[in-house]
Amino acid sequence: MPDGHEEIIKAADKISAYLKCQTELKEGNREFEMAVEQWFIALGLSEQPEVVFFMPHFVPNCGLTLDGLMKTN
Repeated sequence: MPDGHEEIIKAADKISAYLKCQTELKEGNREFEMAVEQWFIALGLSEQPEVVFFMPHFVPNCGLTLDGLMKTN
């Protein structure tokens, strides 16, 4: 595996876990409240350029419905 790819994959896993927690909260599963907060803090502390870019540019739209996505254009 090329250098740096492992770090990117680990960051993607963390973002995926954060998004999963957000989905669970949206569905009313309050057991994920602490987890979503912890992931948000951990990702916010990341200095990895991919995470720094991805979080504000893509995460806000990840929970939108198809109609919501169409309205963002």
